Amino acid sequence: MLQVGSYGAAADADRTQASLALLGFESHVQRTTLEGKVFNRVRIGPISDLDAANRTQRQLRAAGYDPLLMQVPK
Repeated sequence: MLQVGSYGAAADADRTQASLALLGFESHVQRTTLEGKVFNRVRIGPISDLDAANRTQRQLRAAGYDPLLMQVPK
């Protein structure tokens, strides 16, 4: 899975998700609360193939994002 961003404001996450859609990436927003703070995480995946995940990460970096590659527990 790639995490493209994490935002306190849902509107910021929605904007990132829309920008990714314009680039052809399907993403989702995961809302979570940690230590009383709300985070809206914009994520792509899960991506089962590591090569595909790395390729997507490079494409996102070329588009100006700094995605974090994350392993999803099974």
